[in-house]
Amino acid sequence: MHCSFSNTVLAAFSIISIASAGPIAARDICGVAPAGTVAQTPLSQPTGINTAADCAAKCKGNPACLSFLFGLVDGVDKCLLYSVPAASVPPQTNLVAYDIACTSIPSVVPTAANPGGLRSRQATGAQVSNPAQGASGTTTGSGTQTVGTHANPVNAIPAGSPQAVGTHANPANTVPAGSPNPIAEPVVDDLSACLAACKGNPSCIAYTFESGVCKLFGPTPVRRRQQQGAAGGSASGQGAQNPQTGPSPTPAPTNQGTHANPINAVPAGSPTPIATPAVDDLTACLDACKGNPACIAYVFESGVCKLYE
Repeated sequence: MHCSFSNTVLAAFSIISIASAGPIAARDICGVAPAGTVAQTPLSQPTGINTAADCAAKCKGNPACLSFLFGLVDGVDKCLLYSVPAASVPPQTNLVAYDIACTSIPSVVPTAANPGGLRSRQATGAQVSNPAQGASGTTTGSGTQTVGTHANPVNAIPAGSPQAVGTHANPANTVPAGSPNPIAEPVVDDLSACLAACKGNPSCIAYTFESGVCKLFGPTPVRRRQQQGAAGGSASGQGAQNPQTGPSPTPAPTNQGTHANPINAVPAGSPTPIATPAVDDLTACLDACKGNPACIAYVFESGVCKLYE
């Protein structure tokens, strides 16, 4: 009788313990370093991934994927997909973990200061670094413009450099001279989608994607006069341009591109392209650049995509 009572008590205690542990075991890991102790082999390592949200999309597209790691490692964005929960994945330098059930995954490009590409991570001091864009053209307390590096690029025009001028066929990834108000702010998730939105707006000649916000810009009054002058000059053989591809890129000091934020221009010095992938449009050319670790600039001319380092 006593033995039977003891067994009943133990069974009840076990049930209570399991029920109490349930919520803890089921808790999703979202944007923190993993803590597993057993080595796990990734399902795959997709390339051309620039944010945790991009990596999440790849995981959701793989029926076997239950979690993923994302972060900046040795200057290269890394995405690893796993067939086990994030809690079972061992830690790796600079990588943060997400379970596939996580609902709020940042579309933030990682930097050396924020290798996990997490939200609301700002540097201290006068220079405020936004992980989605580097430093968004901010200045230090002395008024000196922020200088980017490949590991921690800034999404800004270097001091003393004229701005790139875009066309609708070949829009520039920059705020036009004069800092005009945007003509639209479409809700998109990344730089590629922002470019696509610009190409879908007949008035758009430039775009930026900063702090998760896409801004489209139209021609300024000065730019309109320049376009009219170029149209007049084409009759005499000057300023001619192809309406399908925009003006041929002229080597000049423009935005300093980085792999995380490549520029749509030929770098100064007219270097030889490092690759000419077979793609159909400017958006695909940008994606090809982002998928090539050495690429910091790209152009799409006459149906040919050219990548530069």
